[in-house]
Amino acid sequence: GYREFFQAMRNGEASRNGIAAHIARDCQLYAKRQYTFFRSFGNVHWMHPDDESGIASLVDAYRNSPR
Repeated sequence: GYREFFQAMRNGEASRNGIAAHIARDCQLYAKRQYTFFRSFGNVHWMHPDDESGIASLVDAYRNSPR
């Protein structure tokens, strides 16, 4: 995002496509780091964001479980 844009401007890179490619690559690397981090937790439930009923069921189960 902003960091890549200003870094490219400081380095004299004026190509809009070059800056966009740099931003896309950094976003992809960030997502990979997040995925690796969350994989370290054994109880993570991966769900598709469009699965609203499944997410609601999981949240209800969590809220109703004894802690």
